[in-house]
Amino acid sequence: MRLLVRGGMAAATVAVLALSGCGLPSGTEPKYVGPAQSPAAAQGGQKTPPKPTDGLTSEQLVASFLSASVGANLGSDAEADANQEALVRMRGYMTPGAAGNWKPVTKGIVIVRDPQIKSVGIGNGRENVTLQLQPLGTLNNNGEVIRAAPGSPAIEAFYQTVLIGGQRRFDDAPRDQVFISETGLRNWYTQQPIYFWSNDAADARLVPDLRYMPSTLSRAKQVAETQRWLRGGPGLLLGNTVAGVPESIEFKDNPVLEDSDVRVNLSGKANSQGKDVLSRLARQIRWSLPDHQPVKLTIESQDAAGVDSEGYLNDNPAVEASQVDQTRYIVVNESVRSQIIDSGTPEDPLFVAGPDNTGVVAAALNRQGDRAALVRRSGTGSKAEQRLYVSADPPVANPPRYEATNIAGPRLSRPAWITYPSKRLMISDGTRLYVSKGANGRELDPVELGTLSQVPISAFAVAPEGRRIAFVSASTLMVATLTVDDTGKFSIGTPFQVATSLGDNQAVGWLTETTLAVGGKPNAKSTHPIAPNIAEPRYNLVAVTIDGAQEEPLPQSLTRPEAVSDVTELVCRVNRPGFPMDYPVLYEANGVAQRMFTSSSEAMWPQTGATPATPVPGNNPTAPFFAD
Repeated sequence: MRLLVRGGMAAATVAVLALSGCGLPSGTEPKYVGPAQSPAAAQGGQKTPPKPTDGLTSEQLVASFLSASVGANLGSDAEADANQEALVRMRGYMTPGAAGNWKPVTKGIVIVRDPQIKSVGIGNGRENVTLQLQPLGTLNNNGEVIRAAPGSPAIEAFYQTVLIGGQRRFDDAPRDQVFISETGLRNWYTQQPIYFWSNDAADARLVPDLRYMPSTLSRAKQVAETQRWLRGGPGLLLGNTVAGVPESIEFKDNPVLEDSDVRVNLSGKANSQGKDVLSRLARQIRWSLPDHQPVKLTIESQDAAGVDSEGYLNDNPAVEASQVDQTRYIVVNESVRSQIIDSGTPEDPLFVAGPDNTGVVAAALNRQGDRAALVRRSGTGSKAEQRLYVSADPPVANPPRYEATNIAGPRLSRPAWITYPSKRLMISDGTRLYVSKGANGRELDPVELGTLSQVPISAFAVAPEGRRIAFVSASTLMVATLTVDDTGKFSIGTPFQVATSLGDNQAVGWLTETTLAVGGKPNAKSTHPIAPNIAEPRYNLVAVTIDGAQEEPLPQSLTRPEAVSDVTELVCRVNRPGFPMDYPVLYEANGVAQRMFTSSSEAMWPQTGATPATPVPGNNPTAPFFAD
């Protein structure tokens, strides 16, 4: 396997500094822990909740109020005080009369796009603010975002402020719902996946389930909430693809936080489970904690002998995926090659020039480095087509040989090798998605669409653990489960639409376990303007969480020259969970392969030897990729 040794906490520290605004040079890879998560949240620190400070304008008061609801979703027996504290905090933004009449229903917090806020004076020191709030979803009691229905109408929200002792306060505010803005969610909640074991008898792996933890809770309360969420089972997206915590496992008390580990006490029913099952539980809990601290299990307050959470890194395929070699490849003159070839980095044997490495429009390489796939064009006029080819069985010949498969069509997607749940090759012909029957990729069958009617799939990306898939269908971005039965048949589960602010969606990749990079057509007016009532910046790439609750342009910068062009191809390297490191994004826009940096991008012109090649018009690099 081609692996790249990655740094640990030092790299994470650099990434956190990057998020806090230190000036990184433009020639560094972008560093994210998800869409614009705050530095304090990224480090798991407890934060003081927002409050109506002195001197706020009506606009600032409304913006702060759309963050003050943090914790209001936790209306459970376990953390009811967080709900009540949030409501008391929000009443602090109001006049006494308005606060007494404000009794919203808090079964969840409605997440809305950051609105443009503008007040209108009506005399006597009063100002009105009317907002059109676009709902993204509802944050429920379990920290899960329940997506808004596609095409949900905007919610009109009316606020009126008055001067009380020289300070703006609400004399009227929406009474039936509690809202939080994207910025509020980003600043006051931590993206915290919890993990469940996949339903695989032979090779079960942990699958992440995205949740949001209030950063206003103490660490002890955050750990207790994590335990409660695990007991509650997986969310809507994962469904029956994963297994909940066994019924015989009862968490008896709140976890105990110690300097070196977290102790979780179970009832005596856990004695019916073997050491292997209990160790799996300990590793599952460890992954679900924000800092992955070691977990010790006790049963009726007695140590569970022979049970520990060691070896937890092997349970999450995203760790392996984050360490795959990051050599960059491109297509030039309809042949695949490494972007950089020199004495220290010779050409990959599978991409040496030869008669089979011609007519190429897209390609893929597996992470083991022993199999490749090419999409090649052939024929002209009415007989023109693209066909999938796969490399012959090892050892690799010189020049390499490729064999035709049964997949052809007017336009094929970029092929992709997957490692989990089993080694396979996948590709779309623009209508159906296909997966190979074996690791050699030669013979492919259509992927079943389950409850879906026939939908065209033009682009796709499989999550590191192989149990989830993101795909683009008719410019719509969707996420669904990916399952394989005992006969090796792959199926896509019920999809969930993920809204983005792009003009349309054309390409997708996994940026983190729970965040997608999406490319497509830029919108005429930015949903993320640099100032109110400003149309810019234009962007054709975004990072969006798989629940659609948080989105930001990529890279986090002003307009790039090619940002007005459509992004038609995209690949990215997923990061190691919990370690916000570099994970590059490569894409094609305006017919040229591009490499993204922190605040810019550059064309991926081929380089042979010490001197970069001079760009040649009509000889553009295209279809960039890493090993899968």
